Parts: sequence; C-alpha cells; structure tokens
Amino acid sequence: MIKFAAQFNKCNGPDGALQYKVEFTVDESQGHNLDWVMHTRKGTEFVITMIESGSHEAQQVMSETPEESRMRLKRRMEALISELANLTGKSAKEQRELVKQDLIAKGIIKESTNELDLVGFGRVAEIVQNTINEINPQNEDDEHD
Repeated sequence: MIKFAAQFNKCNGPDGALQYKVEFTVDESQGHNLDWVMHTRKGTEFVITMIESGSHEAQQVMSETPEESRMRLKRRMEALISELANLTGKSAKEQRELVKQDLIAKGIIKESTNELDLVGFGRVAEIVQNTINEINPQNEDDEHD
C-alpha cells in the first residue's frame, strides 16, 4: 500500500467509453513515493481512498499500519452493509448474508469476508456503496458534500 499527499487538479469526462479522467498534482517532496508508477502497466486498476488533508482522519490514515487500514476498511464495509439494510428494510444479519452470497457468486470470497485483505475490503465497500447509490441516488450527492 502506498500513501502520499496530492492536490486535485482537474476531472474530465465522461469520454466515449463513459469513463472519467481524474488528475492530481504531486509535490516533488512526495516523488519518492511514485517511482513504482513508472513501471505500472496502463490499465492497471487501483483502489484509491481520498481523504482531505488536515483532517483528523488524514492524520490517522497517514500513520496507520496496513493491518490498521484493513480493519478501518472492514469497519467501513460493515457500516455500509448496515446502511444498506436500513434502505432495504432487512435486518443487518440478513443483509450481511445477502452481500456474502453475492461476493461468493462474484468469486471475491470463497466462504467468508475474513478472507479479504486490505484491497478486498476496499473493493467490497465500493460495491456496497454503489448498491446504496443505485437504491438511493440522493445518497450519492450527499457523499460528495
């Protein structure tokens, strides 16, 4: 996992493939964190978490270990599943089981979310967030405020 500070520069899109291009500027002092980018293949996918600099959460995230990050994303996933349960009128337990079955069907897990690593929890949180946004499009607007 790589952590570095960057400034948002611009966003273009959607293009013909309905994709967006988001551009960030990275200060020279952070450049040593980006050497690996030069050797990354075009099209490689990443899970990216953006946290506004100067916030308490940013200070915490920049100093946490990968295992602490994994647990933070696990808690985020669990909170999103509870939010989805509220929207669907199901109990949290029922909703967790439905999400688990969906993840098994997609081949993300074999039996349990305990199999997930840092990237896996981030990916599942994104899947659940997208489901919430499909059910409640207003929620997507709230997310960016």
